Amino acid sequence: MVISVLIAAARDVARTQYLVDQIYEMHPNIELDIVVSSPSFNIDRALNVRDDFSGSSRALAGTAYFAKGDYIAWLTDECLPTQNCLKSMGDFIDQHPTPFIGEFYIPGDRRCDACGFQYPRWGMMSRSTTNTIGFFDEDFISFFGDVDLGLRCWENGGSVETCEQSIIKHMSCHDGLTAGNAEKSKQLDEALFISKWPGQKFWESPIEGEPTMAKRLALKRKAEPIRQHDPDEDFKVGQMLKAKTGMVSVALKLPNGIFLQLYEFIERQEPILGGGYRTFKMSRAVEGSKYRLNGNTFPFGQPPNFLIIGNYGITPNIPENVWDKWLEQNKDSDLVRNKLIFAYRSGDKVADCAKEHAKTRSGMEPIAINRDGSLDMSDSRLRVFAKQGNLSGIEKANEKE
Repeated sequence: MVISVLIAAARDVARTQYLVDQIYEMHPNIELDIVVSSPSFNIDRALNVRDDFSGSSRALAGTAYFAKGDYIAWLTDECLPTQNCLKSMGDFIDQHPTPFIGEFYIPGDRRCDACGFQYPRWGMMSRSTTNTIGFFDEDFISFFGDVDLGLRCWENGGSVETCEQSIIKHMSCHDGLTAGNAEKSKQLDEALFISKWPGQKFWESPIEGEPTMAKRLALKRKAEPIRQHDPDEDFKVGQMLKAKTGMVSVALKLPNGIFLQLYEFIERQEPILGGGYRTFKMSRAVEGSKYRLNGNTFPFGQPPNFLIIGNYGITPNIPENVWDKWLEQNKDSDLVRNKLIFAYRSGDKVADCAKEHAKTRSGMEPIAINRDGSLDMSDSRLRVFAKQGNLSGIEKANEKE
């Protein structure tokens, strides 16, 4: 049993180091994989990740890419574990079918639920559960991420329960945000939560005309069977799209791929007729900003050495700052406007979006051929060509045959 412990949005170096030391001391017979995200400091006996995630939910989503364990637990630096609480939680999880999330027990604290559905503030889940429902959604900053995770577990036919043998002590509360940003983040996260779960606002009073969240989830679970996952495919996608901090995975629906290249304007002078010089601007490629993006084709008879999902070629680990600048420079391109190219930090989101837009056409797909060798004139591109007099030979050639 290997347990990854994510300590996200750590802000106090002494308290965080004490927490890591306590985790090791309380679990002498467990193989641990501890990952700490912080803005600047390093913690001994842990993998240190620089925290530019701006909030605890987003920090957990980003830190999870580095987890290697069979189980993933998440804490913050205001929590202290008790003796063997991680081992007890692992045994507790093994007693329940996937998907399942175990919540750590805080003596005297109330259980948190959304419309009767429990969600985990500090908890642990198996790798098979993360393969089924994912982890924290990186679009949430600091609020509602745990609620969203719990609801996704329930929606997929699972459950969330507290393990009273897995006790942690809670000392204080922070979310990695300054007071000035907390209210703004809460408003943004609330708006995202409402859009993602439209049946509820604050999960207490239903929006008029929509069923309550509890009814919607119950109906959905009854109507839809639990989605079957291919563990091998999940592992393949997870490994190939396991992004590094500050990186995105780019999906492109073009046959041969493209080079993603940034340009900048520089001033130059040129002589003019009659004497003198004039200043003009010209574009110049930014050094070190050229990246090749995979297309959706590959040599015949050879397996692709990259992922193709929904007929999109996937290229992981493109610097996010390069992508953002390229997107700004090319926002009016047909590629962007027609959803032929997009990127996310989360590999799961890229895969889901590619599947959602699988039927989107680039106009560069191969021409369909009928079984008798004739062209399939149902292709709208051929119908356009056939209407033009100088290209009507397409139909005439078929007639001769």
